[in-house]
Amino acid sequence: MSIVEAYAKLHGKDQDWYITGLPFVFGRKSEKSPEHFVDITLGEGTKTVSREHAVLTYSEEKKAYVLEIKGKSGCIINRKQYVRGERCCLYNKDAVEMAQCKFYFLLPTGASPEGANKEEEEAAAPSAKRVLEENPSGQSSKRVETIDVNKKEK
Repeated sequence: MSIVEAYAKLHGKDQDWYITGLPFVFGRKSEKSPEHFVDITLGEGTKTVSREHAVLTYSEEKKAYVLEIKGKSGCIINRKQYVRGERCCLYNKDAVEMAQCKFYFLLPTGASPEGANKEEEEAAAPSAKRVLEENPSGQSSKRVETIDVNKKEK
């Protein structure tokens, strides 16, 4: 098993992506965009996806990840349509659809659900990246596990 340090995992049908930095930009590559502007390319050569279609950040106030919709065609989260200018909190196992891309937003084990106590919220905050597991065969694993990143290996 390989280990990946990430805040969250996006699990798609044919591919997984790891959120290793924030803000995290979903969009389309363009000659006008700076290199590495987009973290996930939703479509190349299509105008149905904006260059900056959506941006994922973390809200300390809400203790949740927040997806800001910036693209004209919006996005669907858990079968609800969100349009440009709207923001939506993302929680573990939320289903997300942007353009033709569908994936699940997965948090590491130990990340706090809504209404968790203060200690759990602080543990879930992205101040330190969580460690996610992936099968060595390249197939995605739905199991997401937290490993103590501060513990020294022997």
